[in-house]
Amino acid sequence: EMLFTFGGEKSFVNQISLMNLNLDHNADGILRSKDDDCSSEADDDLHNDLPRFDVAFLCWCVGGFFGLHRFYLRDYAGAKEMLFTFGGFLLSWLSDGFQLASMVEKARADRVAHFPRFIHTQSAKSAKMYCKNRLSNTKYGINTLGIYAQFLPMSILEQLERNTNRYFLFIAILQLDPGLTPTNPLTTWLPLAIIFFVTAVRELNDDMQRLAADRTANNRTYLVARDHEWSQCTSENVCVGDLILIDKEHEVPADCVLLASSSADGSVHLETANLDGETDLKVRRAMPLTACLGLRLSPQLCASMEMEVAGIAGTELAGVVRLGGQACGVSEAQAMPQGAVVRTAEWALGLVVYT
Repeated sequence: EMLFTFGGEKSFVNQISLMNLNLDHNADGILRSKDDDCSSEADDDLHNDLPRFDVAFLCWCVGGFFGLHRFYLRDYAGAKEMLFTFGGFLLSWLSDGFQLASMVEKARADRVAHFPRFIHTQSAKSAKMYCKNRLSNTKYGINTLGIYAQFLPMSILEQLERNTNRYFLFIAILQLDPGLTPTNPLTTWLPLAIIFFVTAVRELNDDMQRLAADRTANNRTYLVARDHEWSQCTSENVCVGDLILIDKEHEVPADCVLLASSSADGSVHLETANLDGETDLKVRRAMPLTACLGLRLSPQLCASMEMEVAGIAGTELAGVVRLGGQACGVSEAQAMPQGAVVRTAEWALGLVVYT
């Protein structure tokens, strides 16, 4: 028996025998499905096709003026714009240099979202293959040090991208020459400096508030099955392939497939007001293959589960779950999107498919 706690109550869960499952043991003694070899080849092809930061940085250094790094990240519209504006008069080129890491992460996430996924539960390979679950809505950095280090140059570059600020800066520079204008340069430089300062302070304050909200969301704790046992895990450390327990009135930390719930029929009602503004509760039902097991879905049993997902995260969901030699289709009826709130069921058990 194994013991875990949720909702303030303790429950004993009987382990289910794995004698009849279609499993082998690898050299390390870890349970492995016989179909792992086929899916691992597809995962390797996907990994080789993902953009890399070192290559993107080299492209930015060599041909960033002409949008070579954007072309490498498959942002063809942005590359075309930089090509005909010579790097946006160098401003876009410099701005991309500060944001290159986040641009690479976004390109990797977009590439992976359009690729079929072969997910193995509690698999370290699945966890490393896909992006992290850290939420970041800030403009100037992912932490306090990064914001303060990048804020000043990025804020100036951002404000200089506005044609109005460029015009007044050009006039202010001309006024430095006494032979061109009899007026005092301070009449232009002082208002321009005040506008730049007030805008920068407002942007910095907004970004710090976004950082505080991101930290609150990233530090929420959930019960996650990893290495065949339950443990506490923060939202930002949730990985693809994790088995996760979500309590009532808690947000779903990542896009999940519903496996079971406290309801007898495996259903759960979700509130998606944070996503689409709708206050009506949406019903999600677990697939029959797993709903009948309920909390008997121990981490050891789920170690044999495989899921093949085809679709784009957030818009559609289609796939197949294989467990114990049986297969069951997955559709939007089992989808629990990130940001939705569990309202009716005391708990919901999900498998993370998108982060």
